[in-house]
Amino acid sequence: MKTELEKFFELDEDEQKRIFTSYQSKKAIKRQYEFIQSELNERMIELKVLQEECQHPMATRFNRSDTGNWDRSQDSYWVECVCLDCGKRWHEDQ
Repeated sequence: MKTELEKFFELDEDEQKRIFTSYQSKKAIKRQYEFIQSELNERMIELKVLQEECQHPMATRFNRSDTGNWDRSQDSYWVECVCLDCGKRWHEDQ
């Protein structure tokens, strides 16, 4: 029974080059993806810090509800908040 490596070396040179190029491209994409993910994580931390520092002076508030339930004790009301300055979103019970 032949190993994958033995099968690879039995291929013609053009097919070997195509497979090798594909493998190198896959590795490059993986490296670039990991770099971008790392950058995104850093930026998300920075955004979280910025949102915590913001006083949310321009926050909009929308009254929301989930009513009409068969059991009225299951009805709920809340305020959906969005800060137009920093983009933070949160909910407050009503």
